[in-house]
This record gives sequence, structure tokens and C-alpha cells, in this order.
Amino acid sequence: MMVLRTFSLSCVLLAFSLTSFAVSEHNHGPEEEEHGNQHGDAHDESLVITPANLQRSGIVQNTAKTGELQRRLRLYGFLREDPARISHIRARFPGILRSVKVQTGDFVSEGQVLAEVESSQSLSIYPIRAPFAGQITERHANPGELTLEQSLFTLNDKRKLFVELQVFSGQLREVRPGLPLEIHIAGQPVHSKVLHLLPSGQNNGTVVARALLNNADNLLQPGMFAEADVLLPAGQRGIVVENSALQSLEGRQVVFSCDASGCRALPVETGPSDGAFTLIHKGLQAGETYVASGSYLLKAELEKSSAGHSH
Repeated sequence: MMVLRTFSLSCVLLAFSLTSFAVSEHNHGPEEEEHGNQHGDAHDESLVITPANLQRSGIVQNTAKTGELQRRLRLYGFLREDPARISHIRARFPGILRSVKVQTGDFVSEGQVLAEVESSQSLSIYPIRAPFAGQITERHANPGELTLEQSLFTLNDKRKLFVELQVFSGQLREVRPGLPLEIHIAGQPVHSKVLHLLPSGQNNGTVVARALLNNADNLLQPGMFAEADVLLPAGQRGIVVENSALQSLEGRQVVFSCDASGCRALPVETGPSDGAFTLIHKGLQAGETYVASGSYLLKAELEKSSAGHSH
């Protein structure tokens, strides 16, 4: 049977293995005893750590507050080109290509001259310009060739791409335009929102959820696989903490709470999690501070000190 108090430490002087600050015994005063009673556990001792040392160790504290768990719906799909940003460029009038100024793969700016054509009607030379900035992905033009109705260049602007996600019939009631998306492509998170729901064309009851992605750095390419979480309207409401704040000690879930005099572990009763945050039913009140990041360091030191004291 687990003893209700989280730790029982005698006089110790410890040092975090990754930092240089010392940890020593602290005897509870009336205020600490009252705080421990509010949480239903008595803490005989706590680890004395200064705020400056906490900050140097990468330990970050937050204030507990009421929040809502984020419901998520996982969808899968692929990146697609934006059809509105693909141009098949032709000559305005028949004529002879007098010069071609770009190669396949070149990036061009809006209005840049791609080629010059001598008109068969007026014999004057006119330029063919890029209608927008992008990359030349195809070239079917060489000096001296006759221009008729054929496409001379294909220009592709991939600074914006679509992600098209498959939505099954059982998911349709949850997904709608405007909902935010957290998209993972090659391990990198990208944020967007659902723009449209379109027929999939597969006659299987599915639709396509389409979102627009910023690709200014040109790292994303059409055809790449994408996983996306649709961030649905909020679920359960209550005190929520980051999952990184929770540690397991003696079979109980705890969070750490620190003040100028030290840090102590507070047993908590947890509820559901959305993958990033966990609902706290008991053990932590709104307004109390807790260690949101770096709690594993405190757990390691408390376990080391407890093991050392047992000998």
C-alpha cells in the first residue's frame, strides 16, 4: 500500500547531474503543512531550489488554469499543385522565335521576359513574359522555330500548395470548412484550415477536405504524403496541464510545485488526455504553480536522494 506522502527525505545535499546547483533539506512551516493538507498528502521535506537555479536547469513553471481538451480527428492525404498557379504559356501571334532566355528549372519573376517572337503579320518583335513568379517546369521553344498554338513554356508557382485529405462517410459530420488543421509532412508540423469539401470522384462515399499550405521556402513538393489532425470543437473542461508535467512516482501520477523555498511532488488524479494536455480531476487547483517542463529532472533527483537515504 502506498504511503500517502510522496517522499520522505532526511538531510541531503545533492546536485543535478546536468547542472551545478545544490539541493538541500527544507523543513515545512505552518504554511507548507496547510498546503499539504489541502492536497490530502503530508510532505515532510522538500527540495530547496532557488528560482534562478530552476531557470538555469530548463525547468519551466506555469500557473494552473481551467481549459478545454482539444479533440482531434486524424486524416490522411497528399500534397497537390494549385491548378490556378500553373500556366501553359503560348505566343499571342504566330511568328518566329528569335530568342529564348530561360531554361527548364529556372525560377522567374512576374513580368520577366521568357522569349522574343517576330510576328508573321507585322514583322515586329514582341516579348513573351511570365504572368506570375514561379519555376519553368517545361520548355518547348528554341530559336528559329515557328510559334502557332503550341505551349512554349509551363510555369509553376509552388509557393502555395494544396493538401487534399480523404474524409470517410463516418467522419463527415465532424469536418467542415473553417476548422483548423495541424498537418505533419515529413515530420514537420504545418498549420492551416479546411477551405473546401469536394467530391472525391471515387463513388465510395468519401469527400476531399482541401487546405492551402504556405511553401515559400520550396521545401514541400506535390505528391508528398501528409497526416493531418482536424482540431475539433473543445471537449471536456477543467484544470489541464501539459503532458510533460506529469510523472509517475510509487505508482501514482504527480506534478511538481515549486516556490522560493523548494519543490514538492503533488499526487493528482488525472482524467482524459488529448495527446498534448491532460485533465486534472483532483490535486491541483486553479492559480497554483506547477512545473510544466523539466519535471523529470526533479523526479530523478528525488528518487536518487530517497535511494541514498535508504542506505
